[in-house]
Amino acid sequence: MKLDRYSMMIVCKYFENEEDYIGVMCVCKKFQGITEQFHYNPITISSFSLFPNIETQYLYEDGEEILDRIINIVVCHKVSYKTYKQKKSNNYKWLNICYERSDRENRTIEIPKEVNSLGFGCFEQTLLEQLIIPNTIEKIQSYCFYSNRFLTSIQLSTNLTILQNDCFKGCIALKSILLPLKLQIIEKGCFSQCTSLTSIKIPSQVYFLGDDCFSFCSSLKEVILPNALTNIPINCFNECISLTKIDLPMSIQKLNDRSFRKCFNLITIQLPFTINTIKSSCFESCTSLLKIDLPACLTYLDVYSFFNCISLHSVYFDTTSLKSIKNSTFSNCSSLLSIDLPNGIIELEENSFENCCKLSSIHFPSSLTHIQSNCFLQCTSLNQHSFPVTIQLDDCVFGI
Repeated sequence: MKLDRYSMMIVCKYFENEEDYIGVMCVCKKFQGITEQFHYNPITISSFSLFPNIETQYLYEDGEEILDRIINIVVCHKVSYKTYKQKKSNNYKWLNICYERSDRENRTIEIPKEVNSLGFGCFEQTLLEQLIIPNTIEKIQSYCFYSNRFLTSIQLSTNLTILQNDCFKGCIALKSILLPLKLQIIEKGCFSQCTSLTSIKIPSQVYFLGDDCFSFCSSLKEVILPNALTNIPINCFNECISLTKIDLPMSIQKLNDRSFRKCFNLITIQLPFTINTIKSSCFESCTSLLKIDLPACLTYLDVYSFFNCISLHSVYFDTTSLKSIKNSTFSNCSSLLSIDLPNGIIELEENSFENCCKLSSIHFPSSLTHIQSNCFLQCTSLNQHSFPVTIQLDDCVFGI
């Protein structure tokens, strides 16, 4: 496929340095002088030598020099609202105006219509109770509404695409929030410690949740997750003590460390067949969880995954890809009655089933070759088991 001169100009817009433009003009005679056709600079420049006919200068970084005989200026880099007010004129266009804490003269909460983003800690620890964010806002930066203890209601911009770290962390009076459909990214700790938040629907385009996103949301009962997610991050719902049920989408492949730790009222959760990894302490101390079906794709079940799930009475293994039961995975599951370990399991690590005091029977697969010490410590009801002939038993497997 051959590119004409116009098509090459479109390609050139994505070049990052002068050498790229010089190189393309050396490719063939057709592209010689192609930079003379540009009426603006697609990269940072300090002279007219490469783009002699530009009329509009784009400023990509703060401090760039404005060239003589330039008619129009487009400012692409971030500037504060205060800087914009000082420099605005008819021949300037501003693409990235950030409303910062220092811009809030006389503690006003009105957000100017020219602003594109809200800056770091802009409304942190204010007495704000309600706010409407204009639809010009596309990004809310870290700690923007951090620890607004009186904020009960907020209307977000419909054009918002990202909520950065800890945006609403510690907004203890916030009961509900409607997230815009264009939202794609919710970063670390965004709604952590929003202790009055009862429900949340995450829009379909959200493909990234940061660690601790909803941790310690003690009133959160209902969550709707989008199909764009592939994992539940570290501490995502840690200590969401009111959460009773959550539906995981079929796109989920990994549950990270402490994702649902101490969700005391979580009674049931259906793991989609797509999940291949459950990390450490994922469901630790989910004391109301009754049963769990481990899916066919599961290849890794980490330490303490179901530690202290004291109501868990049934575990079903649909997988044959799991190679080991890690340290204390089911330790202190005091209601667990029986276990049928799947073929493929090679090793049971230390304390895997420690203090499963009602466990009365366990089936060992022929693939099992090693049981480490204290694996069944304090399993006082265990009386039905038959070890494979080739198995290696460490000392004190039963704590004796």
